[in-house]
Amino acid sequence: MESYVIGWMIAFFVICAIEAASLQLVAIWFAAGSLVCVILSLFGIDFTGQLVAFLLVSVVTLLLLRPYALKKIKPNLIKTNVDEILGKKAIVLQDFSELTNEGRVQLEGVDWAAKNIGHHPLKKDDEVYVHAIKGVTVLVNKEKK
Repeated sequence: MESYVIGWMIAFFVICAIEAASLQLVAIWFAAGSLVCVILSLFGIDFTGQLVAFLLVSVVTLLLLRPYALKKIKPNLIKTNVDEILGKKAIVLQDFSELTNEGRVQLEGVDWAAKNIGHHPLKKDDEVYVHAIKGVTVLVNKEKK
């Protein structure tokens, strides 16, 4: 029975080392399961019971605590220059296609591919506002965001 205690302790330390190396919150849940099994093996619970407890504790902690932990340790998102153009005014360079709602706009002196997400047709020299960016295309509308 003592070998189970030592085995679970080794598993605990190996799992903790894997988690420390990855820093992705992948293995820490299994460390919790193995720690519970160390305690169970000290109380004389058989190996089958320990294995069930390991799986149960690991899965429950993974499902319940991982989303919360990821929110807490997730680094703050850093805005990029692209985010700075959201809400900015642009000028339509050519009439937008009525079939595809696509055209070109000039935004801060730069020519952009654009897609109209509004209900009004866009004509040359109309003022539009940037609502989103999808790839290299700005999504525009006549209405301010």
